[in-house]
Amino acid sequence: MTNPRKTAIITGASSGFGATFAETLAKDGWNLILTGRRTDNLTKQKQRIAMHYQVSVQTFTADLSNNDDLVGFLSVIDKYTNIELLINNAGFGLIGNYFKNDFSDA
Repeated sequence: MTNPRKTAIITGASSGFGATFAETLAKDGWNLILTGRRTDNLTKQKQRIAMHYQVSVQTFTADLSNNDDLVGFLSVIDKYTNIELLINNAGFGLIGNYFKNDFSDA
């Protein structure tokens, strides 16, 4: 964990914008720590990036809304000293009029 390259954490990296952010940063030589809820997608993302770029990619399957998963992820990233960027792409969405949605179960 003493790689002098810059390291970025990307949450929600198993698909969509998170996967695109990972690809873009890998092209620029960033090492990556990727987290998301879908292990298979994270594994494919890691393999694809490793095939095309000379960067380190670590993955951690987690639902960051789950306290145990969050604590586990924090213990993993605590070992790194050169994290310079966080792209917090994890989240959820509701359908409908924002002001009429019930957020009590969210």
